Amino acid sequence: MLPISNLKMAMVPSAAITILPRILNIAHQRFPNLNLLLEETDSVNALNLMLDKKCQIALIRTPQDTSFLAESGLNYRELQRHPIKLIVSSDHELAKRDEVLLSELKNERFISHHKVHSASLHFLFEKACFYEGFTPQSICEGSELHTILTLVSHNIGVGIMPMDILEVSNSFNVKALDIKNQKLESSITIIWGDSFYLDSLIEEVIQIINPCEKELILH
Repeated sequence: MLPISNLKMAMVPSAAITILPRILNIAHQRFPNLNLLLEETDSVNALNLMLDKKCQIALIRTPQDTSFLAESGLNYRELQRHPIKLIVSSDHELAKRDEVLLSELKNERFISHHKVHSASLHFLFEKACFYEGFTPQSICEGSELHTILTLVSHNIGVGIMPMDILEVSNSFNVKALDIKNQKLESSITIIWGDSFYLDSLIEEVIQIINPCEKELILH
C-alpha cells in the first residue's frame, strides 16, 4: 500500500501533452487511491520545486548540460529523444519542400522559444545557427508551445519544434521540414526523489516510454 495519499508532479507543458497521460494510467492502475497533484510550469521552476522537496516527480525538457542534475542528489532519467523540425505555415513558400539547410534560414523571421522558460530549445537552436554563421532573427519569444504553433500557422514567422509535439498537434496549419546536415534532438527527462514506491512506479513508466531499456538506472 502506498504510504501517502497525495503525490505532487511538476511538468513542462510539452510533457503534459505527450507523457503525462501514460504516467496517470500506470499510477491509477497501481495505486487507485492515489491523488495526483499536477503543476504545469517551466523546467527551471520544476527543478526548484524538486530541490525544495515541494514535489516528488518532475518532467522537464532535457537541458544541454545535465551536470547539475547529477550533482543535485536527485534521480533522473532521459526519456525518448525526438528530432527537431523546422515549422512553417502551410502558406509559406518553404511549405512546398520537405527539407531545408539551416543556412537558408538566415533571412527568416523566427518565433523563438523563450531563453529562460524554454532554455534548452532556445540555446540548442542558437548554437546550431551560430555554427552556420548567423544569428536567427527573432521577432518574439514564446514560452508556450501552443503560442508558437499558432503564430507560425498564421505565417507571422517560422520556428522549431520537437517531433513529439508535432505528432499531437495535427490541428495546426503548419508544415514540418527536416533540417539537413544537422542532428538536432530534444527529449524530456523525468526526475524523482528517493522512495521505494516511486522507483517501482517510474520503472514501469520508463519501460513503456523507452521499451528498449532493460534496467532502471539511478544517478
